[in-house]
Amino acid sequence: MEKNYSEIDLGEKTKSKGPLIIFIIFFLLLIAALGVYLFMRTTNQPSTKSLENFVTPTAAPTVSPTPGIEQEINNIDLGTDSAEFESIQQDIDQL
Repeated sequence: MEKNYSEIDLGEKTKSKGPLIIFIIFFLLLIAALGVYLFMRTTNQPSTKSLENFVTPTAAPTVSPTPGIEQEINNIDLGTDSAEFESIQQDIDQL
């Protein structure tokens, strides 16, 4: 019996390889993204060398004002509050 070439099954050799290629590309992109993530994670961590050079801040010494300045502040005449309020009270009483 003669075989017609149009009816011959060529098998798996002629099947489309598109999905396989897409899967391989996706897998390679996933591996690359994972590599970039791990690289960025290791470069953002502070190294122990930078922690050794870190200087801890100390409290600044307190400076007390000189006695001359304190006396000038105490001698400032702020006036009496009652003198200011007397004129206001008089205005209120007139109403």
